[in-house]
Amino acid sequence: MNWVLALCRKKKFSEYLLYGHFVANSLAHLASHHLTEDGIVVSHWDDTCLDRSAIEAMMKAASPDQAALCIQSYSSTSIDYVFRLHSRDRGAPNLAPDQLENAALD
Repeated sequence: MNWVLALCRKKKFSEYLLYGHFVANSLAHLASHHLTEDGIVVSHWDDTCLDRSAIEAMMKAASPDQAALCIQSYSSTSIDYVFRLHSRDRGAPNLAPDQLENAALD
């Protein structure tokens, strides 16, 4: 079986594994990366849907070194919750889809 097809059939496979292997085997790219075992992303990989309070708890639990929030699309978590919470915490314009037109007018 073609290795690409085999990987595409795996639900629990991360592209980060491929990228990590690529970097580890390239001296030029390895020199420009910082190796760490610490996660820089707060992640939700389960297929359970998160509500607003669960997303807020994830954001509050993040360390200062964690730079991103990752919630897998197959969890069916509302992207609207994420946009609203992110905008609120940054003091930024609301990026929720139903608010984009209004933000452009402000």
